[in-house]
This record gives sequence, C-alpha cells and structure tokens, in this order.
Amino acid sequence: MSDKKSQDLRDLDADEIKKILRGVTIPPRPTVSLEIKEVYPDVEKVANVVSRDPGIASALLRTINSPFYGLRYEIKSIRQAAVYMGLDSVINLVNAVILRGSVGTNLDPKVMTRFWDSTNDTAVAMTALCQFLGLPSMADEAYTVGLFHNCGIPLLMSKQPKYAHLLIKAYQQAEFDIMKIEADLIGSSHSAVGYYVCKTWGLSDAMCETILEHHNRTAIPDLMLDMTDSHTLLGMLKMAEHITMEYEILGGAQEDYEWEAVRTSVLDYFELSDEDFNDLSEQIIEQLDADQAQRLQV
Repeated sequence: MSDKKSQDLRDLDADEIKKILRGVTIPPRPTVSLEIKEVYPDVEKVANVVSRDPGIASALLRTINSPFYGLRYEIKSIRQAAVYMGLDSVINLVNAVILRGSVGTNLDPKVMTRFWDSTNDTAVAMTALCQFLGLPSMADEAYTVGLFHNCGIPLLMSKQPKYAHLLIKAYQQAEFDIMKIEADLIGSSHSAVGYYVCKTWGLSDAMCETILEHHNRTAIPDLMLDMTDSHTLLGMLKMAEHITMEYEILGGAQEDYEWEAVRTSVLDYFELSDEDFNDLSEQIIEQLDADQAQRLQV
C-alpha cells in the first residue's frame, strides 16, 4: 500500500470509510474522555470526573500502585495521582484502562493478555526513548502512540477469524509489507482501523498520522527526511517495536524484516549509529525485564 493510499484515507467520506472498515465497529469515544476534555487542565475537576467512574478509578489506582511504577508509598486517590505523576500521565493511564476494556473483549483472554503486555512494553519503550533522546516533552504523546498503535488488530480479529494467521504470514515474509497483504486479503489494514479509532477518540493529528503510517514500509524512508512531530513519533515507534520484539510476539518471526527496511532512515533521523542504538536497546530491555520480574512477584 503506497503513501498515496495512506494520504487518501484522510479524505474519505463516511460511506467510503465504512468500506475501508469492512464491518469493523469503531468503539465510540468514552463519556469519561469527553468529560475530561471539557474540564482539562483543572486537576481537581479531572480527578472528580475519573473518580465518578469506580471501575476506571479502581483500575487506575491498581495500575499506579503496581510494582511497575515502583512508588515509595501507596497512591490512594485520583487527585493524589494527578499531583504526584502529572495530569497528562494520569490521562494516558485512563486511556489505557478504557482502551483495554473497549476492544478485544470477545477474544481469547490469554491471547489478549499477551497482546496488551506487548502493547504496554512498546508504550513504556516509547517513553524511555523520549528520555534517552532528550525529548521529555513528547513522553506523554509517545506513550499514547505506543498504547494505541496496534489497537486495530483485536478489532480486525473480532471481525475476521483468520486475521491472526494473516499477521503471522505477513511478519514471516522477507518482503514484509503488512499493509499490502492486509489490503489484498481483507480490503483494510489495522493501521487504517487504528487511525479511525484515534480520530474518534480525539487523539492529536500527529498521533493519528503516526498510527496511520506506522507500517507504510515504502513511505517511511521518505517521511524520515522531514522533521515533524509525527515523524519523530513514527521513528521512535519503529525503534520501540523492534526493541520489544513485536515481530516475534505478534508474528512468530525470527527476523524483523520491516525494521531492516527502515533502520537506516530511522537511525539517520535521530543521528544515531548502530552502536548507539544497540546500547540504547540494551538499556531499555534491562528496564523492561526488571519491570516484568517485579510484576511476576506480585
């Protein structure tokens, strides 16, 4: 699927979008998310909105107080979490909780646990990359992109029973081009579905663009020639996907063929050598391994 095809997706009318989605239902933007947008950035009001939904609030506090965050004391309220972690970080976690409860709920719980663990690792790796690359101001957007980038997968799996086999087929081909394979076999792509989820949920244009293009193998090298927020997020996402071995987790592949196709252009964009990237990858993997070990102890 060419870059022009991705560009065309942004200009489709409602009927054309339905054809692309092939019967996939995009989960509506949650009421909580809409209410947060209305009162943002008032910490007290945002905390009140989240606290009114016991399910989201309790799941959020469980996540924040898990070993993953390594807090020295227990966070007991949403307001306390917002003050301690920052409002945007709390909103990201709210999105994580809501997204997890909105897609893939009819699929095998073991499959979905593995999927969400992989997605979380990519989101955390994105945040770590922001710190290592001196881009802390992009950490919240980067985390959200990592969280949402593959949200189209469970939606397509719910509608297309053979979609999981399609993923494996795509990842294991040396000429990896999942957008083309998806288009040929089901007439859509998880990148396109994810794009429409993100647009519906009110994510920024830069985040939506990143998710739309993140498997556009033929266009990514050209996109990496222009420095924009969406291209910075895109480059970090390709690094994070490789570091967290999505190619093995989602596709059972031993080689990351897509990374090999875009590696040079992505590393050049960030002025990183192969050695720099390998060192950075090792540090992030150590962090992820330590976090996983802590979670297993609970």
